[in-house]
Amino acid sequence: MRQARGAAHFSRRSRQKDRPTGFLLTIVDGRQEGKEFHFTESATVGRTDDNDVVIIDPGISRNHAKISGRRGVFIVEDMGSANGTRLNGDVIDGPEVLRDGDYITVGTVNVMFSNLELEQAGEPTEQMRLSEKQAWKLDHTQHIELSLPSIKEILSGPRIVVIASVGILWLGLPFLTGRVVELVIIVLFAAATIGVLFWRFKPALAYLIEHPGTLAGVLAGMTLVGVGSGLFVPRKKHRRTDQEWSSYAIKYAEYEQNGYNAWAMGYSKKHQYVGDQNYRDKIVFSYYKSPQRQRVTLEYAACGVSDKEVAILLNGVRLGYVPESLGCRYSLKLRIPPKKLKSGDNQVTFDNLKNGPKGTETWMISYVKFREEAIPPADPRAAQQHFSLAMRYYGEREVDPKNRQQAIIHLRLARDYVEDLKTKPALYDESERMIKLIERQLEGKYRSGMFEAQRLVKYGKYDQAAKVLRKILVYFAADKKDPRYIRIQQAIQSVTQ
Repeated sequence: MRQARGAAHFSRRSRQKDRPTGFLLTIVDGRQEGKEFHFTESATVGRTDDNDVVIIDPGISRNHAKISGRRGVFIVEDMGSANGTRLNGDVIDGPEVLRDGDYITVGTVNVMFSNLELEQAGEPTEQMRLSEKQAWKLDHTQHIELSLPSIKEILSGPRIVVIASVGILWLGLPFLTGRVVELVIIVLFAAATIGVLFWRFKPALAYLIEHPGTLAGVLAGMTLVGVGSGLFVPRKKHRRTDQEWSSYAIKYAEYEQNGYNAWAMGYSKKHQYVGDQNYRDKIVFSYYKSPQRQRVTLEYAACGVSDKEVAILLNGVRLGYVPESLGCRYSLKLRIPPKKLKSGDNQVTFDNLKNGPKGTETWMISYVKFREEAIPPADPRAAQQHFSLAMRYYGEREVDPKNRQQAIIHLRLARDYVEDLKTKPALYDESERMIKLIERQLEGKYRSGMFEAQRLVKYGKYDQAAKVLRKILVYFAADKKDPRYIRIQQAIQSVTQ
Protein backbone atom coordinates (compact mmCIF):
# COMPACT_ATOMS: atom_id res chain seq x y z
CA MET A 1 0.00 0.00 0.00
CA ARG A 2 2.87 2.46 0.69
CA GLN A 3 4.11 2.11 -2.89
CA ALA A 4 0.67 2.82 -4.28
CA ARG A 5 0.24 5.77 -1.94
CA GLY A 6 3.58 7.19 -3.06
CA ALA A 7 2.59 6.79 -6.70
CA ALA A 8 -0.65 8.64 -6.07
CA HIS A 9 1.12 11.52 -4.33
CA PHE A 10 3.72 11.64 -7.11
CA SER A 11 0.93 12.00 -9.66
CA ARG A 12 -0.69 14.70 -7.56
CA ARG A 13 2.57 16.64 -7.23
CA SER A 14 3.22 16.33 -10.96
CA ARG A 15 -0.03 18.19 -11.51
CA GLN A 16 0.59 20.95 -8.94
CA LYS A 17 2.02 23.21 -11.65
CA ASP A 18 -1.42 23.40 -13.20
CA ARG A 19 -3.02 23.81 -9.74
CA PRO A 20 -5.61 21.05 -10.24
CA THR A 21 -8.78 21.14 -8.16
CA GLY A 22 -10.82 18.40 -6.59
CA PHE A 23 -9.41 15.02 -5.64
CA LEU A 24 -7.84 11.82 -6.96
CA LEU A 25 -9.01 8.27 -6.37
CA THR A 26 -6.32 5.63 -6.89
CA ILE A 27 -7.12 1.92 -6.89
CA VAL A 28 -4.31 0.27 -4.96
CA ASP A 29 -5.21 -3.42 -5.43
CA GLY A 30 -7.41 -5.70 -7.47
CA ARG A 31 -7.78 -5.88 -11.25
CA GLN A 32 -7.44 -2.11 -11.77
CA GLU A 33 -4.46 -1.62 -9.45
CA GLY A 34 -2.73 1.72 -10.03
CA LYS A 35 -5.58 3.25 -12.02
CA GLU A 36 -6.32 6.89 -11.13
CA PHE A 37 -9.56 8.89 -11.39
CA HIS A 38 -9.70 12.69 -11.11
CA PHE A 39 -12.87 14.48 -9.97
CA THR A 40 -13.58 18.09 -9.07
CA GLU A 41 -16.59 17.84 -6.71
CA SER A 42 -18.12 14.36 -6.39
CA ALA A 43 -17.81 10.75 -7.50
CA THR A 44 -19.75 7.55 -6.90
CA VAL A 45 -18.24 4.07 -6.59
CA GLY A 46 -20.10 0.85 -7.41
CA ARG A 47 -20.26 -2.11 -9.71
CA THR A 48 -22.78 -0.78 -12.28
CA ASP A 49 -22.08 1.49 -15.23
CA ASP A 50 -24.01 4.44 -13.80
CA ASN A 51 -21.18 5.03 -11.29
CA ASP A 52 -18.19 7.32 -11.87
CA VAL A 53 -15.78 4.60 -10.69
CA VAL A 54 -16.86 1.11 -11.73
CA ILE A 55 -15.22 -1.72 -9.77
CA ILE A 56 -16.21 -5.33 -10.40
CA ASP A 57 -15.99 -7.22 -7.12
CA PRO A 58 -18.40 -9.68 -5.44
CA GLY A 59 -18.51 -7.60 -2.24
CA ILE A 60 -19.37 -4.31 -3.96
CA SER A 61 -23.00 -3.18 -4.28
CA ARG A 62 -24.55 -1.61 -7.35
CA ASN A 63 -24.19 1.84 -5.77
CA HIS A 64 -21.70 1.45 -2.94
CA ALA A 65 -20.14 4.74 -1.79
CA LYS A 66 -20.03 8.43 -2.61
CA ILE A 67 -17.22 11.00 -2.23
CA SER A 68 -18.31 14.63 -2.44
CA GLY A 69 -17.33 18.13 -1.36
CA ARG A 70 -15.82 21.39 -2.49
CA ARG A 71 -13.14 23.97 -1.68
CA GLY A 72 -10.83 21.39 -0.18
CA VAL A 73 -13.35 19.70 2.15
CA PHE A 74 -14.49 16.25 1.05
CA ILE A 75 -16.51 13.54 2.76
CA VAL A 76 -17.21 9.88 2.10
CA GLU A 77 -20.54 8.23 2.83
CA ASP A 78 -21.96 4.74 2.32
CA MET A 79 -24.93 4.51 -0.05
CA GLY A 80 -26.70 1.69 1.73
CA SER A 81 -24.37 -1.03 0.50
CA ALA A 82 -24.76 -4.62 1.64
CA ASN A 83 -21.24 -4.95 3.10
CA GLY A 84 -20.64 -1.38 4.23
CA THR A 85 -17.80 1.04 3.50
CA ARG A 86 -14.57 1.24 5.53
CA LEU A 87 -12.35 4.25 6.10
CA ASN A 88 -8.82 3.30 7.12
CA GLY A 89 -10.15 -0.10 8.20
CA ASP A 90 -13.13 1.15 10.26
CA VAL A 91 -16.73 0.78 9.10
CA ILE A 92 -18.40 4.18 8.72
CA ASP A 93 -21.96 4.69 9.92
CA GLY A 94 -22.44 8.19 8.50
CA PRO A 95 -20.61 10.86 6.47
CA GLU A 96 -16.90 11.03 7.36
CA VAL A 97 -14.38 13.76 6.52
CA LEU A 98 -11.55 12.59 4.28
CA ARG A 99 -7.90 13.43 4.84
CA ASP A 100 -5.21 13.35 2.23
CA GLY A 101 -3.91 9.77 1.93
CA ASP A 102 -6.93 8.06 3.52
CA TYR A 103 -7.86 4.58 2.36
CA ILE A 104 -11.46 3.81 1.41
CA THR A 105 -12.34 0.10 1.30
CA VAL A 106 -15.29 -1.11 -0.80
CA GLY A 107 -15.74 -4.86 -0.85
CA THR A 108 -12.18 -6.19 -0.90
CA VAL A 109 -10.75 -3.31 -2.94
CA ASN A 110 -8.80 -0.41 -1.37
CA VAL A 111 -9.04 3.05 -2.95
CA MET A 112 -6.67 5.84 -1.84
CA PHE A 113 -8.00 9.39 -1.58
CA SER A 114 -5.73 12.29 -2.48
CA ASN A 115 -6.89 15.85 -1.79
CA LEU A 116 -5.74 18.25 -4.54
CA GLU A 117 -6.93 21.32 -2.61
CA LEU A 118 -4.98 20.94 0.63
CA GLU A 119 -4.27 24.68 0.85
CA GLN A 120 -7.98 25.45 0.99
CA ALA A 121 -8.96 22.53 3.23
CA GLY A 122 -7.45 23.79 6.47
CA GLU A 123 -5.97 21.57 9.16
CA PRO A 124 -7.31 17.99 9.21
CA THR A 125 -8.91 16.79 12.43
CA GLU A 126 -7.66 13.73 14.29
CA GLN A 127 -11.19 12.49 14.97
CA MET A 128 -12.12 12.69 11.30
CA ARG A 129 -15.06 14.97 12.17
CA LEU A 130 -15.90 18.34 10.63
CA SER A 131 -14.13 21.35 12.08
CA GLU A 132 -16.18 24.56 12.28
CA LYS A 133 -14.45 25.91 9.20
CA GLN A 134 -15.01 22.71 7.24
CA ALA A 135 -18.66 22.50 8.29
CA TRP A 136 -19.21 26.09 7.17
CA LYS A 137 -17.72 25.31 3.77
CA LEU A 138 -19.89 22.23 3.31
CA ASP A 139 -23.04 24.05 4.43
CA HIS A 140 -22.42 26.61 1.73
CA THR A 141 -21.59 24.19 -1.05
CA GLN A 142 -23.91 21.18 -0.77
CA HIS A 143 -26.72 19.64 1.24
CA ILE A 144 -25.67 16.19 2.42
CA GLU A 145 -28.96 15.33 4.21
CA LEU A 146 -30.65 12.38 2.57
CA SER A 147 -33.63 13.24 0.37
CA LEU A 148 -36.27 10.47 0.41
CA PRO A 149 -38.57 9.97 -2.59
CA SER A 150 -42.00 11.58 -2.46
CA ILE A 151 -45.18 9.55 -1.88
CA LYS A 152 -46.02 9.96 -5.56
CA GLU A 153 -42.65 8.49 -6.55
CA ILE A 154 -43.02 5.62 -4.09
CA LEU A 155 -46.49 4.73 -5.41
CA SER A 156 -45.29 4.32 -8.98
CA GLY A 157 -43.45 1.78 -11.10
CA PRO A 158 -42.48 -1.60 -9.68
CA ARG A 159 -42.63 -0.32 -6.08
CA ILE A 160 -46.44 -0.12 -6.12
CA VAL A 161 -46.59 -3.69 -7.47
CA VAL A 162 -44.47 -4.94 -4.55
CA ILE A 163 -46.39 -2.93 -1.96
CA ALA A 164 -49.80 -3.96 -3.35
CA SER A 165 -48.84 -7.65 -3.56
CA VAL A 166 -47.54 -7.74 0.01
CA GLY A 167 -50.55 -5.75 1.21
CA ILE A 168 -52.96 -8.27 -0.32
CA LEU A 169 -50.96 -11.11 1.29
CA TRP A 170 -51.11 -9.43 4.69
CA LEU A 171 -54.84 -8.75 4.42
CA GLY A 172 -55.38 -12.39 3.46
CA LEU A 173 -53.46 -13.76 6.45
CA PRO A 174 -56.51 -13.75 8.79
CA PHE A 175 -58.34 -15.97 6.30
CA LEU A 176 -55.36 -18.33 6.01
CA THR A 177 -54.57 -18.59 9.74
CA GLY A 178 -58.07 -18.11 11.14
CA ARG A 179 -57.08 -15.13 13.33
CA VAL A 180 -55.61 -11.62 13.14
CA VAL A 181 -52.75 -11.86 15.64
CA GLU A 182 -50.19 -12.58 12.90
CA LEU A 183 -51.33 -9.50 10.96
CA VAL A 184 -51.09 -7.31 14.08
CA ILE A 185 -47.54 -8.57 14.78
CA ILE A 186 -46.46 -7.90 11.18
CA VAL A 187 -47.92 -4.36 11.14
CA LEU A 188 -46.29 -3.45 14.46
CA PHE A 189 -42.96 -4.95 13.38
CA ALA A 190 -43.08 -3.13 10.03
CA ALA A 191 -43.97 0.18 11.68
CA ALA A 192 -41.13 -0.18 14.20
CA THR A 193 -38.63 -1.10 11.46
CA ILE A 194 -39.61 1.82 9.23
CA GLY A 195 -39.47 4.18 12.23
CA VAL A 196 -35.96 3.09 13.21
CA LEU A 197 -34.71 3.31 9.60
CA PHE A 198 -36.19 6.79 9.15
CA TRP A 199 -34.75 8.02 12.45
CA ARG A 200 -31.26 6.53 12.32
CA PHE A 201 -30.62 4.85 8.97
CA LYS A 202 -32.15 6.94 6.22
CA PRO A 203 -29.66 5.69 3.61
CA ALA A 204 -30.86 2.12 4.20
CA LEU A 205 -34.50 3.25 3.92
CA ALA A 206 -33.74 5.10 0.69
CA TYR A 207 -31.94 2.03 -0.64
CA LEU A 208 -35.01 -0.14 0.03
CA ILE A 209 -37.30 2.32 -1.72
CA GLU A 210 -34.98 2.53 -4.72
CA HIS A 211 -34.63 -1.28 -5.02
CA PRO A 212 -38.04 -3.02 -5.30
CA GLY A 213 -36.47 -6.49 -5.30
CA THR A 214 -34.75 -5.89 -1.95
CA LEU A 215 -37.92 -4.25 -0.61
CA ALA A 216 -39.94 -7.35 -1.56
CA GLY A 217 -37.42 -9.56 0.24
CA VAL A 218 -37.56 -7.44 3.41
CA LEU A 219 -41.38 -7.41 3.40
CA ALA A 220 -41.44 -11.17 2.86
CA GLY A 221 -39.05 -11.55 5.80
CA MET A 222 -41.38 -9.43 7.96
CA THR A 223 -44.25 -11.72 6.94
CA LEU A 224 -42.30 -14.82 7.99
CA VAL A 225 -41.32 -13.20 11.29
CA GLY A 226 -44.96 -12.30 11.98
CA VAL A 227 -46.31 -15.74 11.13
CA GLY A 228 -43.50 -17.43 13.07
CA SER A 229 -44.11 -15.22 16.11
CA GLY A 230 -47.80 -16.06 15.91
CA LEU A 231 -46.97 -19.71 16.58
CA PHE A 232 -46.08 -18.74 20.15
CA VAL A 233 -49.47 -17.10 20.74
CA PRO A 234 -52.11 -19.55 22.10
CA ARG A 235 -54.94 -20.26 19.69
CA LYS A 236 -57.95 -19.38 21.82
CA LYS A 237 -60.34 -19.83 18.93
CA HIS A 238 -59.30 -23.44 18.40
CA ARG A 239 -58.83 -24.38 22.02
CA ARG A 240 -62.11 -26.33 22.15
CA THR A 241 -61.15 -28.58 19.23
CA ASP A 242 -57.85 -29.38 20.93
CA GLN A 243 -59.53 -30.89 23.99
CA GLU A 244 -60.00 -34.56 24.77
CA TRP A 245 -63.41 -35.82 23.59
CA SER A 246 -62.85 -39.53 24.25
CA SER A 247 -65.51 -39.75 26.99
CA TYR A 248 -68.22 -38.71 24.50
CA ALA A 249 -69.71 -41.65 22.62
CA ILE A 250 -70.73 -41.02 19.04
CA LYS A 251 -74.26 -42.20 18.22
CA TYR A 252 -73.65 -44.29 15.15
CA ALA A 253 -77.21 -43.85 13.77
CA GLU A 254 -76.73 -40.05 13.62
CA TYR A 255 -73.19 -40.45 12.30
CA GLU A 256 -74.39 -42.74 9.48
CA GLN A 257 -77.25 -40.39 8.66
CA ASN A 258 -74.81 -37.54 8.14
CA GLY A 259 -72.74 -39.68 5.78
CA TYR A 260 -70.37 -42.24 7.26
CA ASN A 261 -67.59 -40.98 5.01
CA ALA A 262 -68.00 -37.37 6.14
CA TRP A 263 -65.91 -37.33 9.32
CA ALA A 264 -62.25 -37.98 9.96
CA MET A 265 -61.48 -38.65 13.62
CA GLY A 266 -58.36 -39.13 15.69
CA TYR A 267 -55.58 -36.79 16.66
CA SER A 268 -53.74 -34.72 14.06
CA LYS A 269 -53.01 -31.09 14.97
CA LYS A 270 -52.02 -30.24 11.42
CA HIS A 271 -55.41 -31.28 10.05
CA GLN A 272 -57.77 -29.87 12.65
CA TYR A 273 -60.75 -27.95 11.30
CA VAL A 274 -63.00 -25.58 13.19
CA GLY A 275 -65.91 -27.60 14.58
CA ASP A 276 -64.24 -31.01 14.34
CA GLN A 277 -63.89 -33.04 17.50
CA ASN A 278 -60.45 -34.15 18.55
CA TYR A 279 -59.93 -37.68 19.92
CA ARG A 280 -56.41 -38.10 21.29
CA ASP A 281 -56.99 -41.23 23.34
CA LYS A 282 -59.94 -43.16 21.94
CA ILE A 283 -63.01 -42.99 19.72
CA VAL A 284 -66.20 -44.56 21.06
CA PHE A 285 -69.25 -45.49 18.96
CA SER A 286 -72.63 -46.28 20.47
CA TYR A 287 -74.03 -48.89 18.07
CA TYR A 288 -77.57 -50.27 18.32
CA LYS A 289 -78.12 -53.86 17.11
CA SER A 290 -81.59 -54.94 16.12
CA PRO A 291 -82.92 -58.26 17.52
CA GLN A 292 -82.89 -60.20 14.22
CA ARG A 293 -80.00 -62.44 13.34
CA GLN A 294 -77.34 -60.46 11.46
CA ARG A 295 -73.77 -60.61 10.40
CA VAL A 296 -72.05 -57.34 11.36
CA THR A 297 -68.72 -56.32 9.81
CA LEU A 298 -66.83 -53.28 11.01
CA GLU A 299 -65.34 -51.43 8.02
CA TYR A 300 -63.05 -48.41 8.36
CA ALA A 301 -59.96 -46.59 7.08
CA ALA A 302 -56.86 -45.81 9.13
CA CYS A 303 -53.97 -43.36 8.78
CA GLY A 304 -50.75 -43.01 10.77
CA VAL A 305 -51.27 -46.12 12.92
CA SER A 306 -48.33 -48.35 13.84
CA ASP A 307 -48.49 -52.04 14.70
CA LYS A 308 -50.68 -52.74 17.76
CA GLU A 309 -51.02 -49.04 18.50
CA VAL A 310 -54.83 -48.87 18.26
CA ALA A 311 -56.94 -51.65 19.78
CA ILE A 312 -60.56 -52.36 18.79
CA LEU A 313 -62.85 -53.20 21.70
CA LEU A 314 -66.48 -54.36 21.83
CA ASN A 315 -68.19 -53.60 25.13
CA GLY A 316 -64.78 -53.42 26.79
CA VAL A 317 -63.50 -56.72 25.32
CA ARG A 318 -60.63 -56.55 22.84
CA LEU A 319 -61.46 -57.94 19.39
CA GLY A 320 -58.15 -57.12 17.72
CA TYR A 321 -55.93 -54.27 16.53
CA VAL A 322 -55.98 -51.82 13.66
CA PRO A 323 -53.41 -53.12 11.11
CA GLU A 324 -50.27 -51.07 10.58
CA SER A 325 -51.24 -48.07 8.45
CA LEU A 326 -48.30 -45.66 8.43
CA GLY A 327 -49.77 -44.03 5.34
CA CYS A 328 -53.51 -44.53 4.82
CA ARG A 329 -55.33 -47.82 4.26
CA TYR A 330 -58.94 -48.08 3.16
CA SER A 331 -61.64 -50.79 3.32
CA LEU A 332 -60.17 -52.42 6.42
CA LYS A 333 -62.60 -55.00 7.85
CA LEU A 334 -63.18 -56.79 11.12
CA ARG A 335 -65.91 -59.41 11.51
CA ILE A 336 -67.71 -58.95 14.82
CA PRO A 337 -68.62 -62.34 16.35
CA PRO A 338 -72.46 -62.55 16.56
CA LYS A 339 -72.40 -64.05 20.06
CA LYS A 340 -70.46 -61.04 21.42
CA LEU A 341 -72.97 -58.52 20.07
CA LYS A 342 -75.99 -58.01 22.29
CA SER A 343 -79.37 -56.79 21.16
CA GLY A 344 -79.67 -53.09 21.85
CA ASP A 345 -76.80 -50.70 22.61
CA ASN A 346 -73.18 -51.79 22.14
CA GLN A 347 -70.02 -49.76 22.45
CA VAL A 348 -67.25 -50.15 19.88
CA THR A 349 -64.00 -48.37 20.79
CA PHE A 350 -60.86 -47.50 18.85
CA ASP A 351 -58.39 -47.11 21.72
CA ASN A 352 -54.94 -45.61 21.06
CA LEU A 353 -52.72 -47.42 23.56
CA LYS A 354 -49.84 -44.91 23.10
CA ASN A 355 -51.92 -41.79 23.72
CA GLY A 356 -53.45 -40.53 26.92
CA PRO A 357 -55.71 -37.47 27.18
CA LYS A 358 -52.65 -35.29 26.54
CA GLY A 359 -50.87 -37.60 24.09
CA THR A 360 -49.02 -36.42 21.02
CA GLU A 361 -49.22 -39.47 18.73
CA THR A 362 -50.99 -38.46 15.50
CA TRP A 363 -53.47 -40.95 14.09
CA MET A 364 -56.77 -41.00 12.24
CA ILE A 365 -59.78 -43.27 11.77
CA SER A 366 -62.35 -42.49 9.07
CA TYR A 367 -65.03 -44.04 6.83
CA VAL A 368 -66.35 -46.05 9.79
CA LYS A 369 -69.19 -48.36 8.74
CA PHE A 370 -71.05 -51.16 10.51
CA ARG A 371 -72.10 -53.30 7.55
CA GLU A 372 -75.21 -55.21 8.56
CA GLU A 373 -76.19 -58.27 6.56
CA ALA A 374 -79.28 -60.26 7.49
CA ILE A 375 -78.61 -63.99 7.76
CA PRO A 376 -81.34 -65.76 5.77
CA PRO A 377 -82.63 -69.26 6.57
CA ALA A 378 -80.20 -71.94 5.46
CA ASP A 379 -80.56 -72.79 1.75
CA PRO A 380 -77.59 -74.79 0.39
CA ARG A 381 -79.11 -74.82 -3.11
CA ALA A 382 -79.37 -71.01 -3.25
CA ALA A 383 -75.87 -70.81 -1.85
CA GLN A 384 -74.54 -72.98 -4.67
CA GLN A 385 -76.35 -70.87 -7.29
CA HIS A 386 -74.88 -67.63 -5.96
CA PHE A 387 -71.42 -69.22 -5.71
CA SER A 388 -71.60 -70.39 -9.34
CA LEU A 389 -72.78 -66.94 -10.46
CA ALA A 390 -69.95 -65.31 -8.49
CA MET A 391 -67.36 -67.54 -10.12
CA ARG A 392 -68.79 -66.72 -13.55
CA TYR A 393 -68.44 -63.00 -12.81
CA TYR A 394 -64.93 -63.54 -11.57
CA GLY A 395 -64.05 -65.58 -14.67
CA GLU A 396 -65.15 -62.59 -16.79
CA ARG A 397 -63.33 -60.03 -14.62
CA GLU A 398 -61.27 -58.76 -17.56
CA VAL A 399 -64.38 -58.29 -19.73
CA ASP A 400 -65.97 -55.77 -17.37
CA PRO A 401 -64.00 -54.23 -14.46
CA LYS A 402 -67.19 -54.14 -12.34
CA ASN A 403 -67.37 -57.96 -12.39
CA ARG A 404 -64.97 -58.25 -9.44
CA GLN A 405 -67.31 -56.36 -7.14
CA GLN A 406 -70.31 -58.23 -8.58
CA ALA A 407 -68.51 -61.48 -7.71
CA ILE A 408 -68.03 -60.27 -4.12
CA ILE A 409 -71.77 -59.50 -3.80
CA HIS A 410 -72.74 -63.04 -4.83
CA LEU A 411 -70.00 -64.66 -2.77
CA ARG A 412 -71.39 -62.93 0.31
CA LEU A 413 -74.87 -64.24 -0.48
CA ALA A 414 -73.49 -67.77 -0.98
CA ARG A 415 -71.83 -67.54 2.41
CA ASP A 416 -74.97 -66.15 4.05
CA TYR A 417 -77.19 -69.03 2.83
CA VAL A 418 -75.07 -71.59 4.72
CA GLU A 419 -74.22 -69.37 7.72
CA ASP A 420 -77.02 -70.90 9.83
CA LEU A 421 -75.93 -74.49 9.28
CA LYS A 422 -74.25 -76.16 12.23
CA THR A 423 -71.80 -77.91 9.92
CA LYS A 424 -70.51 -75.53 7.26
CA PRO A 425 -69.87 -76.99 3.78
CA ALA A 426 -66.62 -76.38 1.89
CA LEU A 427 -68.43 -73.68 -0.11
CA TYR A 428 -68.47 -71.47 3.01
CA ASP A 429 -64.68 -71.41 3.44
CA GLU A 430 -64.16 -71.10 -0.32
CA SER A 431 -66.49 -68.07 -0.44
CA GLU A 432 -64.53 -66.44 2.40
CA ARG A 433 -61.24 -67.17 0.64
CA MET A 434 -62.44 -65.74 -2.69
CA ILE A 435 -63.79 -62.57 -1.03
CA LYS A 436 -60.37 -61.90 0.52
CA LEU A 437 -58.59 -62.70 -2.76
CA ILE A 438 -60.74 -60.34 -4.84
CA GLU A 439 -60.47 -57.61 -2.18
CA ARG A 440 -56.67 -57.80 -2.39
CA GLN A 441 -56.86 -57.48 -6.18
CA LEU A 442 -59.15 -54.45 -5.95
CA GLU A 443 -56.88 -52.85 -3.35
CA GLY A 444 -53.92 -53.38 -5.68
CA LYS A 445 -55.80 -51.72 -8.56
CA TYR A 446 -56.70 -48.80 -6.28
CA ARG A 447 -53.19 -48.26 -4.95
CA SER A 448 -51.41 -48.50 -8.32
CA GLY A 449 -53.96 -46.22 -10.01
CA MET A 450 -53.79 -43.56 -7.30
CA PHE A 451 -49.98 -43.69 -7.29
CA GLU A 452 -49.83 -43.19 -11.06
CA ALA A 453 -52.34 -40.31 -10.89
CA GLN A 454 -50.32 -38.59 -8.17
CA ARG A 455 -47.16 -38.97 -10.25
CA LEU A 456 -48.85 -37.36 -13.28
CA VAL A 457 -50.23 -34.49 -11.16
CA LYS A 458 -46.71 -33.85 -9.83
CA TYR A 459 -45.57 -33.14 -13.40
CA GLY A 460 -48.67 -31.07 -14.22
CA LYS A 461 -50.30 -33.70 -16.46
CA TYR A 462 -53.80 -33.23 -15.06
CA ASP A 463 -55.72 -34.56 -18.09
CA GLN A 464 -53.73 -37.81 -18.09
CA ALA A 465 -54.21 -38.12 -14.33
CA ALA A 466 -57.98 -37.76 -14.75
CA LYS A 467 -57.98 -40.53 -17.39
CA VAL A 468 -56.11 -42.88 -15.04
CA LEU A 469 -58.54 -42.12 -12.21
CA ARG A 470 -61.60 -42.71 -14.41
CA LYS A 471 -60.11 -45.99 -15.54
CA ILE A 472 -59.79 -47.34 -11.99
CA LEU A 473 -63.13 -45.83 -10.90
CA VAL A 474 -65.08 -48.43 -12.90
CA TYR A 475 -63.59 -51.24 -10.77
CA PHE A 476 -65.56 -49.90 -7.81
CA ALA A 477 -68.72 -48.64 -9.57
CA ALA A 478 -70.81 -51.62 -8.39
CA ASP A 479 -70.61 -50.34 -4.78
CA LYS A 480 -70.81 -46.55 -4.73
CA LYS A 481 -70.52 -46.53 -0.91
CA ASP A 482 -67.07 -48.09 -1.11
CA PRO A 483 -64.63 -45.51 0.37
CA ARG A 484 -62.29 -46.12 -2.53
CA TYR A 485 -65.01 -45.14 -5.01
CA ILE A 486 -65.62 -41.94 -3.01
CA ARG A 487 -61.90 -41.12 -2.80
CA ILE A 488 -61.38 -41.60 -6.54
CA GLN A 489 -64.34 -39.33 -7.31
CA GLN A 490 -62.90 -36.64 -5.05
CA ALA A 491 -59.52 -37.00 -6.75
CA ILE A 492 -61.11 -36.62 -10.20
CA GLN A 493 -62.86 -33.44 -9.11
CA SER A 494 -59.64 -31.99 -7.73
CA VAL A 495 -57.66 -32.49 -10.97
CA THR A 496 -60.44 -31.34 -13.33
CA GLN A 497 -61.43 -28.13 -11.53
